[in-house]
Amino acid sequence: MSDRQTTYDLVVVGGGIAGVMTALLARRRHPGIDILLLDRSVLGLGATAYSAFLDLPFGHTEAIRSLTARSRAIYRALRDSVPDLPIIDVDMVGVCARDRIEPACERLTDSDARRRWTSCTGADDVTIPGAPHGFAVPPGHAVLENLRATRCTGGLVEALVGALEADTLAAGARTDLVEGAEVVRLSSDGGACRLDLHDGRHVRGARVALCLGPWLPSALGRLTGARADTRVKKVASLLLPSEPPAGAPVVYLFEHEAFLMPQPERRRWLFSFRSEAWDVAPDAAALWLSADDLARATAILRQHFPRGFAAPLGARVFCDAYTPTRDPVIAQVPDLPGAVIVGGAGGSGVRLAPAMAEQGLERLGL
Repeated sequence: MSDRQTTYDLVVVGGGIAGVMTALLARRRHPGIDILLLDRSVLGLGATAYSAFLDLPFGHTEAIRSLTARSRAIYRALRDSVPDLPIIDVDMVGVCARDRIEPACERLTDSDARRRWTSCTGADDVTIPGAPHGFAVPPGHAVLENLRATRCTGGLVEALVGALEADTLAAGARTDLVEGAEVVRLSSDGGACRLDLHDGRHVRGARVALCLGPWLPSALGRLTGARADTRVKKVASLLLPSEPPAGAPVVYLFEHEAFLMPQPERRRWLFSFRSEAWDVAPDAAALWLSADDLARATAILRQHFPRGFAAPLGARVFCDAYTPTRDPVIAQVPDLPGAVIVGGAGGSGVRLAPAMAEQGLERLGL
């Protein structure tokens, strides 16, 4: 990008998990193309940095279940070709009120799950080996075992960027990774897309993928004048100071859309729960755990830790873009046929990013 205007075969705007995955899959599909991946800050620093990095085998809609299954296949292939990819398999169990088992099963990608529920008829009737200390299955609930999830132990974006750079070197091609460059305008330019940067530089892309994460609603209108049918919601979790035992499973609480994920490398459990704070701005300095968030999380934990639980070590709070249906957005930008939107992951960016990136590239003809 030494010239004031440079042309690339593909420009990816946004260096989170979706953007990095889009660049990597494009490189592997078309080894010889020139790619620019740029971010207004630092690669992986936005919503991706706050993610729980957990892949769960279910989805609220058929589209999300399909994206989940496809993403799992892509991650498996990446694990074969990127030996240091920090993704591991973990056991998972589900906890659900007995009268809500059928709706829960409909969301699972595992079609055999209906046969594996164990009902709890009284206190301490069903236990979950490896669950956090003090965890109990409430009466009237059931436990689903023998599910599998995957989680990241840290450094996922860094590992994917390393694979992108290695593939670029092997192909003798060009991938420019540019941080601290904000796109201020996107427009049509002689059959390509022109991107004006904040510092006066211009680049052209034969194709452009907008992977904007929680900045999608605000940035799309500013860049193109188009509107995205998305809202930004807070995503929150508590960090619980209890060391997970070896082989501890992820415990998913279906009726609360919450989960407890073991992080043995950090000697803690991460408790992710559903915040109801909508239309927040993606500003890390202004996002924190509110009294309402804490009350919501505490009510869930008290239901499952009847003897009490240790005070949290802290919290992780950020946000993401959600669509009304909760299905992601993979669509052409109006009046810019060479540009697509890849976003609206609804807090599941890491889980859905590979399949979203793949579909975005297909929309671009790559």
